[in-house]
Amino acid sequence: MAKRNWNEVLREIHKESKKQLSESNELSNSSSLQELLRDKVINQLSAEISPMLQSGRSNQISISDEIDKALDAVAANAERDGVDIDPELIEYLVELSGSLHAIESAWQRLISLTNI
Repeated sequence: MAKRNWNEVLREIHKESKKQLSESNELSNSSSLQELLRDKVINQLSAEISPMLQSGRSNQISISDEIDKALDAVAANAERDGVDIDPELIEYLVELSGSLHAIESAWQRLISLTNI
């Protein structure tokens, strides 16, 4: 995905917004202009980052699946081989899973903030 030149995007949004407000005779109301600019910038940013957020979410799911598979395999192999499960390895995998869960929660917050 090509990176946006946000200075150009903002200039264009500002120009369009002023034209839109001028046509509706609200140009003198700066709060109307701010609202319109805010909405357009948020919509543009959401459109830009949506594919990246969705791709990141898909990668998080894949990572979580791999961690779960590793945990299952450690338990199954320890049982099959009749050895004790390595508590440090389990602790590491659980910590990894917990950290990923925290990232997933923050990621979901990003997705909800961008109204995707």
